[in-house]
Amino acid sequence: MSKQVESVGAVLKVFSVLQTLSRCQSASLSELEMQLMMPKSTIYRFLQTMQTLGYVTQNEENERYSLTLELFHLGAKALNNIDINKLAHPIMTRIMNETGETVHLGEQDRDAIIYIHKVESHHSLRMASQIGKRAEIYSTAMGKIICAFGENKVLAITSLKNKDFVKHTENTLVSYDAFLQQVEWTKQNGFAYDREENESSLFCIAVPVFDVLEHAVASMSLSFPTFRCDEVKFQKYHELLREASIELSKLLGSKTIDTVFGQGQRYLS
Repeated sequence: MSKQVESVGAVLKVFSVLQTLSRCQSASLSELEMQLMMPKSTIYRFLQTMQTLGYVTQNEENERYSLTLELFHLGAKALNNIDINKLAHPIMTRIMNETGETVHLGEQDRDAIIYIHKVESHHSLRMASQIGKRAEIYSTAMGKIICAFGENKVLAITSLKNKDFVKHTENTLVSYDAFLQQVEWTKQNGFAYDREENESSLFCIAVPVFDVLEHAVASMSLSFPTFRCDEVKFQKYHELLREASIELSKLLGSKTIDTVFGQGQRYLS
């Protein structure tokens, strides 16, 4: 066996030890031997090295091993280096090419949604938006997503309780209770839409984007004039966004994104 193969095998065994310890609060050397099916001497050698590096600690009283927070610190540093716009851009571009419509990425900004990235439609008639622009939570599909799944969803919903709902169009929700019903619908279906609630003649569909902590850190949306959409297109657009949400969320480390989406009700029903 070559040294390279031996080295790869050793790395795989080290990660097996780490993963086993991550599933339990602590474990003895004998328990690790039973679960890993590795020689006790090999496991002990790995544990000693990981202790030296600060990734594992041993309780002096019961001699059980457990993970330290060092791996968390590494993960936190990795999260800080993630550029969500860079990861999202090719996915958003693909959706725009398949639909011809504008795709947005947005985040919660206190009591509003802020557009952080955009792939523009090629059509002359399209949504008038720009990166950095803020939009109301209660009148946008993105806002409903943040209130249904966002890390600060309670803060977002609470901020609306005493807020005046400005009527942007004839379809704008002006009742706090009516908005909460829409949020509940969004939770059940895994996506949101606004039909001319923020801008006249404009329809928008949005989905959540989750990170490694399973927080909805952003929302991705597709915006288009109402006359360019029918029920068949809507279902296609919803499915494209659903797939995009899963893809981007997994790139950000999410493990549970597949469980979020419901069957997706038809808006014309």
